[in-house]
Formats: sequence, C-alpha cells, structure tokens
Amino acid sequence: MLFRSEDIATGCVSQSSVAITINAPPAPSPLPIVGADERYCQGVAANPLRALGQNLRWYTSGAGGTGSSTAPTPSTQISGTTTYYVTQRLTGFCESPRVPLNVIIYPSPLVNAGPDKEVIDGNRVQLDGSASGNGIDILWTRSEEHTSELQ
Repeated sequence: MLFRSEDIATGCVSQSSVAITINAPPAPSPLPIVGADERYCQGVAANPLRALGQNLRWYTSGAGGTGSSTAPTPSTQISGTTTYYVTQRLTGFCESPRVPLNVIIYPSPLVNAGPDKEVIDGNRVQLDGSASGNGIDILWTRSEEHTSELQ
C-alpha cells in the first residue's frame, strides 16, 4: 500500500509504502466423532462423556460460552434430556463446529410395597403393593432381613 502526504503551502510531497500480506484463515478441523445418545436411569451413576478426536473442547450450549478440556459427567438426579457439545482442534486448523451429544435420563418408576402384613403359616395373604411408570414389570422377592422369619 502507498501512503502519500503533500504540504499544501509548499507543494512538497512525501510518500511511503508498506507491504501487506493477506493470508486465508486456516480451515476448520474435522468434526469429532460421537456415539449414540447416552442413556441412564434416574439416580444411577454416570460416566464422563466420550468422543473421538484431538484437543477436544466440551460446551453446554450450541454457541458461545467457554469450553472445557475435561469431559463432563452428566447428573442423573433429574429425568429429561440435556445436550452437550464437543469440538476438536487439530494443529494448523481452527476449532471445528460443535457436535451435539444428547444425554437422556429416564425417570425411575415409583414403587410402594404397601403396609406390613402378618400371616399364619399355611394361610394366604394379599399384598397391596403398587408401582407406576411406563412398561412396569413387578417382581416380589424375599428381603434378606426377613428371610429368617419366613423359614
């Protein structure tokens, strides 16, 4: 680029030039590879999220925010779906676009064994247990603490 200056009173001119090099920005890194949605039951311990790539950054939103190099471990205390995002940045490349990873927490079924009952040996008793949720199977078993009482 040429920079020119002229003194209006004297008519003297000076000029200077500077070279400017315009480089294309680096290309974005390829996307990291994530698996299928992570699925957990409510209240069960979760593992840190996983993805394949180098120099991974984890985000809690699709845009903005500060990424973390530590993979998050989802909370399973509340049922629902949470989406996390991961990027990678290879040497000589920009950070890749964010790839979503859904974590689905299924609600725990509600169960109530009902009130304690007494029964005379050889007689029958109806148990008043209940359970609610989707696709519930009910299985009655002896508890360890009462097994000796039943023998």
